[in-house]
Amino acid sequence: MRYTTFGSMGYRVSSLGFGAMNLPGVPLEQARAALNYALDEGINYIDTAAAYRNSEEIIGECISHRRSEYFLATKTGKREYKSARRNGAQPGPDENGRH
Repeated sequence: MRYTTFGSMGYRVSSLGFGAMNLPGVPLEQARAALNYALDEGINYIDTAAAYRNSEEIIGECISHRRSEYFLATKTGKREYKSARRNGAQPGPDENGRH
């Protein structure tokens, strides 16, 4: 697996990510197998969004026990920080990696 440095924090992120848009359309055991396979193969970037129905819950159900192994990216639907925060988006880490 190839990795790249993501942002100024120096996080090492796989060049290939796992898109979670279609997780709600497959049986839970198939989603669990796909997510674990991705992590086993070195993918550590998982992309999701609230618009992907319950994909976030499926990810949590299937691989929360491996949480230290991946970055979870989500989209808020808002492009501006203040309006995203008003709509419930949580802040990311500060320049020291702390939330």
